[in-house]
Amino acid sequence: MHPEPRPELHLPAPNRFIATDIHIKEPDMELCCFPQVIKESSLMKLWYKKDTKFNVPKGYAFFRLASPLMNESPVSMVCLDLLLKILDYNLNEAAYDALTADLSYAIRGHQSGITIKVHGYNDKLPLLFETIVDQIAVFDCSIQLFEILKMQVQRLYNNFVIKPEKLCRELRLQLIEHLRWTPLNKLAVIKGITRETLLNFVLKFKCMLYIEGLVQGNFTCKEACAFGQLLQEKLGCNPLLPEMYPELRIMQLPEGQHTCTVQSFGEHNDNNTAVICYYQDKPGDNKTICMMDVFNEYLEEPCFNQLRTKEQLGYEIYNQTTNTSGIVGFVVFVGTQANKYSAAHVTERIDAFLSKYVSQLKQFPLKDFDKLKRSLIMQKRIDDNHMGEEVDRNWYEIANRTYLFDRLQKEVKCIEELSLQELLSYVHGVISDKKKLTVKQVIGRGPWEVGVVIPGQLNGVINNDGSRKLSSVPPVTDLSSDIVDDLQKDKRTLKYVVPNMAAVQDSAFITDVTRFKNGLYIFPITKLLH
Repeated sequence: MHPEPRPELHLPAPNRFIATDIHIKEPDMELCCFPQVIKESSLMKLWYKKDTKFNVPKGYAFFRLASPLMNESPVSMVCLDLLLKILDYNLNEAAYDALTADLSYAIRGHQSGITIKVHGYNDKLPLLFETIVDQIAVFDCSIQLFEILKMQVQRLYNNFVIKPEKLCRELRLQLIEHLRWTPLNKLAVIKGITRETLLNFVLKFKCMLYIEGLVQGNFTCKEACAFGQLLQEKLGCNPLLPEMYPELRIMQLPEGQHTCTVQSFGEHNDNNTAVICYYQDKPGDNKTICMMDVFNEYLEEPCFNQLRTKEQLGYEIYNQTTNTSGIVGFVVFVGTQANKYSAAHVTERIDAFLSKYVSQLKQFPLKDFDKLKRSLIMQKRIDDNHMGEEVDRNWYEIANRTYLFDRLQKEVKCIEELSLQELLSYVHGVISDKKKLTVKQVIGRGPWEVGVVIPGQLNGVINNDGSRKLSSVPPVTDLSSDIVDDLQKDKRTLKYVVPNMAAVQDSAFITDVTRFKNGLYIFPITKLLH
């Protein structure tokens, strides 16, 4: 007698994401070497470019769903992180099939909304995109799943703040951005967020949006329009008013040198220290960023050789150009250890290094300067290895709303025309103590660290509803004394460090982020254009 077959034992279902049509499609509109707008309304702006360079049966579809809701409060930012975490979980099964069919996706959150990216074989890419949009359109989760993933997100915040470089970078951005919610702010409110809070957030998010997208690759114009139409129909959202579009605004640093030093959240035997020296320029343009790039190239090898190899200040050292919402700047980062060098000593060595090499720029031979420019130009003229590199450049322009698709060509021209005297004049105006911000994160467990600690987050505690409750200044304690563990890990607070008691009242030492930013000039919305 043969047993009855068991229905739960069966072959896997056919993978619906495997491409069956891999022919190269003929264009259905006039071709252009840069993306073109094929659909524009109060709700959406859709860009399209037919690939004629790589001629592969693949494509890319990137969409940004912009909403002012994201940066409204730390509660909104936590809800965004939870939404992305749950979406990722809900898409696990489909993602496996898509991955085996050589398709991939990414859903990322940021201060102005959500970005959806899909790429791979163009035949079934719309199916993957629809699967993702469906999950957003009918978003839901069980209480059990919510609580499990909420704990994971809380752990991610805790892991973030114990890493010196990440916290240093976050603190720098908090000091110069008009509004920025840090992982510390998120930790303060995540405990009070419920499943209902998240579901209400998602409903409000889908209610009013501005959508901007790019479809590039082996697609016809009609197929590209279908991506935007699908998104519009599934979400059923209303257009965002132009005045409500979320733009990041940057604060102008005051004249002089300002230092913000905070104690690390690492273990008591952790002696890692991070130091960032940031120099802020005014609102820039394409030429400004090119001059900063040339200066950065000039310093790249000497920075590593001097600070890392010769002086051995730390294990991780780099310099880089920064573009923070159109405001150009320059950064030198050193990751060191408090049992070897103090953060103050590292800062002095960075200052000495920059002073030396800025001075040497005056006698920089023209032959070497031309060689430096040629090296940078060659980097910008390197051919793309695959379609994704071109797509990423185009998406950068769309996501930043600059639309300068021939930026590389314009940058090459700027660098070719740049004179040494122009660079020298520009560098002297930026790399000085006029608008310098030094951010340090120290553990305070090394013999070289001296000073006093101001415990408590002086810029106030964030309540569960996202409002700010100002706190009084707690007593000052000695840095070398034993410090009790931070209240609870979900209630971490910054402990500012100053050299001595007199420095507590010195405006050059930042002991309150909110107070420091009060009254600062806010730069206008800036785009790096030609």
